[in-house]
Amino acid sequence: MSAPLQTYPELRPKLLDSVALVTWLGDGALPDAIKHFKPGGSHSSICFGLYGSLYLAEALADGFDLSVASERFSAYDGAIYLQILPLTPDQQRILMRTMMQMLAKRLRYGYWTLLQLAWRKVKMVMTSGVCSQDAEYILAEAGVIPPQTDVLSPGELKTLLEARGVEAGQMAPYLFLPD
Repeated sequence: MSAPLQTYPELRPKLLDSVALVTWLGDGALPDAIKHFKPGGSHSSICFGLYGSLYLAEALADGFDLSVASERFSAYDGAIYLQILPLTPDQQRILMRTMMQMLAKRLRYGYWTLLQLAWRKVKMVMTSGVCSQDAEYILAEAGVIPPQTDVLSPGELKTLLEARGVEAGQMAPYLFLPD
């Protein structure tokens, strides 16, 4: 993946006024296993600005949650790709509403789904989700991508957006700066 390398200070102002799909290409046992079965990414999240700070909506071990973006970005071991989404105001409102509903529902993490994805396609059911499944659902609800019948991997989701003309830029590693 040869994407332009940008620093966090360069990206932050753009991200504060937009929404982006973040595709993480991690180093480590679990990311390597995910990339082995589904190349192109090991984690997905949605980055958005709110009240002057950047947040990530993502499926983590405890379920669907919000994280402070700068903390997650600075602590990550691997490459981070961002695709800033060209959203209409209505799409952005639907996207934010969907993320808040998922948070309120306290959606569990889909460990069983993660295991199944290693050897077969998994149907899109939102009882518990893995990272790319949650991002895929949010983007489909907002009309950014067409609804999918199967769960996409982080790499497949990134590729789907690229096919729709949304380029990926790579973030350069940086030292933690609080949002």
